[in-house]
Amino acid sequence: MSFFYRMSVVILAAINPVSMDLLAPAIPYFQLSLPALDGQVFFSTYLIGLAAGQFIGAFLLNGRKNVLFALLFCIIFCAGSLLAGSSTSLQSFLISRFVTGFSAGIIYLFCMLLVANSENEEEIAESYRLRNQTLLYVATLIPFLSAAVITLASFTLLVKLQLAYGVVCFLLMTGFVRKPLKNRGIVEKKGGLTRTHFIYNVFSMMSWSAMLYFTLSLIPTLFGNNTSHPEWMICAGLATSAIFYRLGGLLKHRVKTAAGAALCFGLIITFTFCHYTSSRWVEFLMLGIVYFIAGVYQSQTAAKVLSSNLFASRRNTSLLTFINLLVSALIVELARRIGVADSLIWIGIPLVLFAISPQWKISKHLTLGLKCVR
Repeated sequence: MSFFYRMSVVILAAINPVSMDLLAPAIPYFQLSLPALDGQVFFSTYLIGLAAGQFIGAFLLNGRKNVLFALLFCIIFCAGSLLAGSSTSLQSFLISRFVTGFSAGIIYLFCMLLVANSENEEEIAESYRLRNQTLLYVATLIPFLSAAVITLASFTLLVKLQLAYGVVCFLLMTGFVRKPLKNRGIVEKKGGLTRTHFIYNVFSMMSWSAMLYFTLSLIPTLFGNNTSHPEWMICAGLATSAIFYRLGGLLKHRVKTAAGAALCFGLIITFTFCHYTSSRWVEFLMLGIVYFIAGVYQSQTAAKVLSSNLFASRRNTSLLTFINLLVSALIVELARRIGVADSLIWIGIPLVLFAISPQWKISKHLTLGLKCVR
């Protein structure tokens, strides 16, 4: 695998954390000119755009024109960044968030095409490793970069950095213009879940995703208020979530079912405490538990779902991602309408129960219960 190929996978894989988290610490400063802006609408609009990008990209990125389409949406990504910097109304800012998310979805799919077009299985495995490491490190370091830029310069410089990142992506993509990428299938699937277990694991996967984005959308509100340096508090929240998610992924084989159940019970308790108190320590504890448990169970649940023959096609996988992101966006928007404190009880706790249900074998008990009723 050439150095240029490696560098392209690494930089393009960072599109989602860069476009999602780079501007997040600056939300309190955007609110000075856009008072109606909050963390929920900031993330939900982006997620809707990202979902739309996954849906459209599943049909556009198929054939010899892959690179040309990706280049077009890279230009649109840059245009969305410019619009965010010049927005004078909430409507125009949200349009820029949607456009940024939409084009980010296309660029990420192009990155996955690069991974799939590696020469052999070893290079594909290495590409996936590079992508996963990039997501981890960028998600951890981007908030610190944002907070430092706000402190040392101005929050408007973040928009220019996002624009510069889009330009770099465009330049990298031009290197693949003469090398058309084929939309290959992922891998040949072996085995899979029964229909009942498949449905429950799909609900669990969507619940994990919705819970992560729901909690992420609360960080600017929970940590950005009542502090003289909101950018650093939001940075601390974002970094905590990324670090504990990684810890959960590293320790997932050592966490037994009883320990997972205890953590979920503890998470329900912290959701309840956060509803009644505004203690920073309780909020950090909630973030740590949420992302640690997700790191333990989310990848396992997603792997079970994707083991189905239904997702041997990359297009079907993109459509599943579209539904998953759309559900997450709707949950985040529902949380905005309910309110931060109430959403912890009425959204957070049910999501925990739905997400952990396959590990508790709730589907088996429900099936037996239905048989008894019949």
